[in-house]
Amino acid sequence: MEQLKPPPQEKELPAPHEKLLRNPAFWERQGKAAKWLAIGSIIFFILLLISTLLLKPQKLTTTPIQPTQPPTSTIPTTTPIPSNPATNWKTYRNEKYGFEFKYPQDWIFEANQTSEKYDFLDIHLANFRHSDNPACDPSFMGLEIQAGLPKDQNQDFSSFVKSQQIVEGDLGPKGSLKKIKVDNHIGFKAQYSGWDSGCSGPGYFIEQDDARYIYIYTGADKNNQEE
Repeated sequence: MEQLKPPPQEKELPAPHEKLLRNPAFWERQGKAAKWLAIGSIIFFILLLISTLLLKPQKLTTTPIQPTQPPTSTIPTTTPIPSNPATNWKTYRNEKYGFEFKYPQDWIFEANQTSEKYDFLDIHLANFRHSDNPACDPSFMGLEIQAGLPKDQNQDFSSFVKSQQIVEGDLGPKGSLKKIKVDNHIGFKAQYSGWDSGCSGPGYFIEQDDARYIYIYTGADKNNQEE
């Protein structure tokens, strides 16, 4: 007599109320080395993308059509695709103030239009909320971006930035200054941004036009900061 085969077993599915574990973030897997990679990548995208958005519109030009060349036979080659932690990052773009940047999708993002004394945009970005304790949490990373800050349009940007440097012990940018350039726009990197806690990292001044500029605070534990 022929034996009956047992029915196939169904795979057990998780109950609707059960939460699936998320994959750890890139910097969580890589440790301290990836923490400043995240902040450095955001700064890189700001400096890279701001050069296009700050420029005045250019006149359109026509390019003559070149005659097509017959295809030539080539040996196909493969190029390894590098691992990019910023592949799935979110993009923030602001047409009014003329800048754009990318940031990790699980970071806290807050943007406020400030008009108490000056009309400018104030953005806070961090991997988690932190207190203003003198000691910085070792795992904290954050940025504050202020766009549209006013300046005297009759004062050149270099002397203006130097006038913003404050004495040791007060809040605000201080330390050595390094001149940088974003396309045709002048910028400066301050040694300390003046972050209102023990997390102060470098600060960045970027000239928008004769009367406005962007200032970027960076914050992280001293053990995680770049040299």
